[in-house]
Amino acid sequence: MLRTVVLHALLAIAVLAADEGYEERLRSALQADFSEGKATRVSALVADEIKAVLSLGRLEPIHAAQRERRGKVLSCKRLEATPFRLNGPVLFRVDHERGANLLTVVLNDDGRITGYWIKPAPPDWSLEETRKRIAAWSGDFGYERVVLDPEGEVLTRDALERGRQLFPLGSIFKLYILAELASQLEQGSVTLEREVEIEERLKSLPSGILQNKPPGAKVSVREMVKGMIAISDNTATDHLLHLVGREKVEAGLAGWHNSAPARNTPFLSTREMFLIKGGGQEREVLDLDFNALLDRYAAAPVEERREIIGKLCAPWAQKTLAQMLPAIGFGYQLRTSSHPRHIELEWFARPADINALLLDAHQRRLKGWKHFLNFYATGSEIYPRAGLKYYGYKGGSEPGVFALSVLVVRPDGRAVALCLCRCGELEADHAARTVEAVAALVRLSLTD
Repeated sequence: MLRTVVLHALLAIAVLAADEGYEERLRSALQADFSEGKATRVSALVADEIKAVLSLGRLEPIHAAQRERRGKVLSCKRLEATPFRLNGPVLFRVDHERGANLLTVVLNDDGRITGYWIKPAPPDWSLEETRKRIAAWSGDFGYERVVLDPEGEVLTRDALERGRQLFPLGSIFKLYILAELASQLEQGSVTLEREVEIEERLKSLPSGILQNKPPGAKVSVREMVKGMIAISDNTATDHLLHLVGREKVEAGLAGWHNSAPARNTPFLSTREMFLIKGGGQEREVLDLDFNALLDRYAAAPVEERREIIGKLCAPWAQKTLAQMLPAIGFGYQLRTSSHPRHIELEWFARPADINALLLDAHQRRLKGWKHFLNFYATGSEIYPRAGLKYYGYKGGSEPGVFALSVLVVRPDGRAVALCLCRCGELEADHAARTVEAVAALVRLSLTD
């Protein structure tokens, strides 16, 4: 007992010493290095075990690029919401002449740097300014932001739409597979430790890494679902869709607030989407061109849709991913760049649908909500902020499609769900503009 008390006292002294002296040393090093486009001071503070990753040679080009892009440094300050502490992350804001960055620095017990990430800081826009910028975007768009009080009552609901109401989701559709998996995990029909064999017929094109595994390799459900959310692994996604059952996902859509279950049935795998868009053999198989295929598919009953998918994918059934990748990858890029209507063969929802699903999980109405929230939180943060009770994220994109979803729970218990979708003819920097707007909306939700 005495040993524990002494240890706690020593740790308290170490943190106090760091608060009084080390914070200023670190802050000064950051400001000087960013100001000069150098990394000599920061790299000297990096822990030995991570120097190969955070070496002077790796850090300096990053700092130099920021100096070139954003101009001289005006200030470097720790975010007030982030306490300065050892053995954890500390967030700084670096203001330049042309914009600002958020810098996350992770320190070990000795105050040495073991993690270092730079992201653009969210702009200090008002809600009116944010809405004005969104309204000036190209293409169709829709967003909804909902703020709940700690008791689950709606405090604010803000939405904006132009063009269509149902939007292609990109990889946000994977949340529906996660919802069904979470339910099966709770009822015990699937476990996270269960190993799933990689099958050649279920391999898909990147993003992801599991497509590189040899057939027969075994991967745990835990690893697959984390890959599906954290790095949007398409091969993991298709194996999980096969594991939980396509029909069960289709049957669950209405209960998960999806506005268009019929349009999402059959529920496509990523492999099927790539093969249909990239195969380019609709004339050979169905005597239709691509536009006619889209029209026929939209008008067909479910069983005919399943038949169309089967016929278009059948020629590739016996080929390995390595055999089909060059043709399908090229065909997909060509088709999606030359046929804007390709986005009509996708997964669809309204931003409000996605928010309703997220808030069901937050309010523990979703079966398997703990599993859902645990894995949703493996996505990268758009706007990092210390002290949050929860932060989850999932995005999605393909040519002409960009979508983002966020769920955060503030320290005061208020929850914020946000989904923004765009599609159509988008400007070249649409991804950066969309992330910027979402970051502004999240910032407003966390700081008002």
